[in-house]
Amino acid sequence: MDSQETMVKNLVMKVKQELFSPDFDLVSLVPPSPYDIAWLSMIPNPHRGSDEPLFKGCLDWVVEHQTTGGFWGDDDHVPTIESLTSTLACIVALATWDVGHDAIQKGLAFIHASTEKLLEEQNNSFLEWFVIVFPAMVELAESKGLHVHFSHGSTALVEQVFQKRQQIFQMHRLVQSGGQQQYCSLELMQYLEALPEAYDINLNKTLLLCQSEEDELLIQSPSAIAYAFMKTGRKVFLSKLNSIVKRCGFSVPAIYPMDEDLLRVCLVNRIERLGLAEHFMAEITSMLGQVYRSYISCEEPKSKEKHAMPLQLYKDSLAFRLLRLHGYTVSPRKFCWFLHDEDIMVYIEEHHEIFLSAMYNVYRATDVTFRGESDLEDVKEFSKRILEKETLKDSKNLIKHEIGTPWLARLDHLEHRKFIERKEPVGSWTGKGLSCRLSCQCNAMLLQLAMENYTLRQSMFRNELKELERWSKDIGLVDMAFARQKTAYCYFAVASTASHFSLSYVRLAVVKAAVLVTVADDFFDKEGSMNELEALANAVERWQEKGLDGHGKAIFKALKDFVDDISWQFFKQNGYDIKSSLQDLWHQIFVSWLNEAEWSRNGHPLSIVEYLQVAKSSIASQTILLSAALLLDTPPGLEILKSPQSYPLTNSLMLLTRLLNEIESYQKEQQEGKPNLVLLHMKENPNLGVEESIGIIQKVLDEKKKEFLEQALVINGIDGDDMPKACKKLHLSCLKAFQMFFNSTNAYDSPTKLLPDINKAIYDPLKIDAHGILRKDKTKSLASYGKSQTTCVVKVQGNLRKEFVAKPSFGHEVLSLKLRKPTIFTTFRNSKVHSRSHHPYLTFFSWTREATLHGSNAKGVTIQDTIALCKDNQFLIIHNPLLIGELLVVATPFTVVEYAMETFAKYGSGSSSEGELALETLTFDSDPRFQKEKISNIVFGCGTKQTVMDHWGKEGGNVAGILELGWSPRSLVTHLGSTAQADISVAGTPLRIPPETFLWKRSRGGNHNCLRSSLLVDNIKPAYEILEQALVNRFSRMIGIRPKGVRQGYANLPIITFHLVGADLVVQPPSAYVVKIDQRKFQYFCLAMIPESDGEGVITIGAYQQQNYCFIYDLNRKTLRFGPQDCVKNP
Repeated sequence: MDSQETMVKNLVMKVKQELFSPDFDLVSLVPPSPYDIAWLSMIPNPHRGSDEPLFKGCLDWVVEHQTTGGFWGDDDHVPTIESLTSTLACIVALATWDVGHDAIQKGLAFIHASTEKLLEEQNNSFLEWFVIVFPAMVELAESKGLHVHFSHGSTALVEQVFQKRQQIFQMHRLVQSGGQQQYCSLELMQYLEALPEAYDINLNKTLLLCQSEEDELLIQSPSAIAYAFMKTGRKVFLSKLNSIVKRCGFSVPAIYPMDEDLLRVCLVNRIERLGLAEHFMAEITSMLGQVYRSYISCEEPKSKEKHAMPLQLYKDSLAFRLLRLHGYTVSPRKFCWFLHDEDIMVYIEEHHEIFLSAMYNVYRATDVTFRGESDLEDVKEFSKRILEKETLKDSKNLIKHEIGTPWLARLDHLEHRKFIERKEPVGSWTGKGLSCRLSCQCNAMLLQLAMENYTLRQSMFRNELKELERWSKDIGLVDMAFARQKTAYCYFAVASTASHFSLSYVRLAVVKAAVLVTVADDFFDKEGSMNELEALANAVERWQEKGLDGHGKAIFKALKDFVDDISWQFFKQNGYDIKSSLQDLWHQIFVSWLNEAEWSRNGHPLSIVEYLQVAKSSIASQTILLSAALLLDTPPGLEILKSPQSYPLTNSLMLLTRLLNEIESYQKEQQEGKPNLVLLHMKENPNLGVEESIGIIQKVLDEKKKEFLEQALVINGIDGDDMPKACKKLHLSCLKAFQMFFNSTNAYDSPTKLLPDINKAIYDPLKIDAHGILRKDKTKSLASYGKSQTTCVVKVQGNLRKEFVAKPSFGHEVLSLKLRKPTIFTTFRNSKVHSRSHHPYLTFFSWTREATLHGSNAKGVTIQDTIALCKDNQFLIIHNPLLIGELLVVATPFTVVEYAMETFAKYGSGSSSEGELALETLTFDSDPRFQKEKISNIVFGCGTKQTVMDHWGKEGGNVAGILELGWSPRSLVTHLGSTAQADISVAGTPLRIPPETFLWKRSRGGNHNCLRSSLLVDNIKPAYEILEQALVNRFSRMIGIRPKGVRQGYANLPIITFHLVGADLVVQPPSAYVVKIDQRKFQYFCLAMIPESDGEGVITIGAYQQQNYCFIYDLNRKTLRFGPQDCVKNP
């Protein structure tokens, strides 16, 4: 068992212990709400006068949970719009008890600096809860003597929120016959603490509605209950508050009591969308069993109150989808009832913002529509209309994906990746808090497991694909020039739809069968004569290769070996032989291919019925699937091999896969003179054009999909259906693969369309936002690339502010600025001013601790973030996206650095660099097996002007990177010395270059010239030849990769790793490779390797590794950690 697999197993065990132990309380899945905690902390103790809070633990929680950014919010330290209301409530709570004065000032500073940005992100689409609560918290803070100062740019936005609040109050204000104002409407009851004084006229009358047990759901907001108790002093509210604290402690949620079925479906949904279901099948089954019992207890929800509808629809639609996918028989009536209430539909459309997450799940629930379920068809159109009103960019992108790509065309493995890389699901907001989201602690634990699990799957996929490529080569299929080489395509589709670790043998069998079908089908379509085709079909019937030669013989031999292998594995598992049945299954499709070949070559007239009878067999989906299904733990009965079409589910699969293929391949088959359903339909209906015929076929296809889903998902729900559940799932996986291949285009025959998705599924490491999972104390080294990326620097918005002050011996501070482009800073109080025309955004180079940053306040300009490291009077910029090269890394605790263009570094080969440069000591501590290695005087920086940076001319060029790897005193190689392991790996596979190849001598000739004084790594010829051959071998196996000529270039480059003691330097494409510059023109190429010429020169590959890396200074340990980061997407 390798370390990655061990890690996954350990994390699975950890999740089971923490989330599924017998004493686990589901309520702990709910994140704490700083807003509601603040309100509970404001309640004075009625037994102690007004001198202390009733819930002192809540006040302590507020004091302890302010983030370094000055706000209160979720645990991931990323401010959201909820952070505004939470921060205001928390500083009011602190002011109420005259504590936390520094925290209050930091909170006010956050409000001032961040309100504009957070309001702008809403794109003028503010949710009702925010419109009501935010102004109320501003007014409450002012009443406590706290001056809430908004920036100039945010004033208009804040006024807009206040105006929208007034509109809401006007809409909900009810007037009795005598003109007397009535108590507030039920919809506003959740916001009691945020309502104006006018609504207190009949507050007691209003609160009578929620004092009885049967009406407790009318008010589920702890903050509203806290306010009600402070206003009335009634014991019923105190009892509710005590109940909340008793169950939840002082981490009070936004809603209480919580619907435990809602928590169950949220947890199951999270686990499944992260791709972790196979590890928790027993737990999922148990939870869904409880949800099912509640779901069927009543056909419609007990309460249809408008304020409760978003959560109710969210839960019921999500429960329906999960239950149906797991084989339960459930009715959609539970969440479709509102379609028959016109007033409710109008209400949802008018308040579409608060129904966004509910409608998102309603729309997803329609993915599993069965025959005759017209309500699901109607609710799909309605929910789609609501979703299309969304304006937030992130949500729009997810909705576009959901609506634009049918569920059946989305591959599970890639969907898992998308969900892992996405920080938030759509529409988390449903009320005053994140009531549909799991706690950050739970999310972080599951996300960490999902990342490791996905990485382990990719490793498994790569190994399986290598095995299949080797198999395809060994049996001679790759040598058949006429055939489509689709091993990688087939494996990608299979692995991405049936990705469970336990299905390895099944995956391999499906792909082998699919490759055999593709090659044999092409032989019948393009290559073979009628005599050769008849001979091959007869050989398959006899199961003897006599009379075959050439390609026909090779195809038969490959088929025979495959059938023998499947039969032997089945015999070992089940104890009886199925070879003859498997032979019959394959003979059926060879007969159908022969029939089609005769039709094409003889011009045989066909009817649609006659054509489909053969065509749905010749698509061979049943042959591919059933050959592999025999290797399942619970295989299907042998009768299905003799007559697949007699089984409803398999017959539906055969028809659907054929129809999908027909719609997207009619043009190709028309050119080749082959029959096609679209063409036949037009022939039988001459008054219809192509689009009309396709539309009719598409309608048939859509209805047949519903029938198929019912057959595949309902367990033992259809008469005579005794197919094992695992085999049904494999049928569904097969249909999803075909739907992906033929979804609006023929991707299977495209040489390039699927390459990006193949790379994402098998090769590309996950791209996780630094804030997506890891906290600032979980920095990662370079050796952990592919698992996570993070940074320990915390950004803050607004003017220059101290985020935190570390106190190591050399006294560094990590700070953050926000630059407004095109601001040119003109004043630096108590500091020296420098001006620079080349980079006007970096006109400051020295700074004192008390300095205040000033700049012009231009309107409508782009904001740029800059991270800075300072020591006493040294102000060191370490990250600014405005700079050339996009990543600037400069820092030195021991060396004074003057930031000016004159800063200069020269290397032994004559190369030089001008720019913002500095020296640093690197400490490699990523591998716990070794002691830390310190390398001193390493040059870092952003070179703005380079000279002689290549080996092909003396003019030089602007190479974006200055990591010295030659023999100069500043060279990394010089400092590494004996710590290097002297080996190179390609795509994770060490090349095992003989150690004597790398001799640490400075000789200029022979095999001793390992490295030359240059920015580029120079390998002597023996090492070069090994590396070159390894790379060429790897590229030749990659789908769609073709050399452009001798040493001219490749695409889809692999990772190259240089192994050092204590750390591995992982070089990611494209940062690893060179841009050649000469006097004539720029020549861009992805990989450059130059061989020796007449015993002179060197062997060179490009390696300027600084591009797209994040360098993190550990101020406590005085070490540098580094790892990859996309500096364009994460500036």
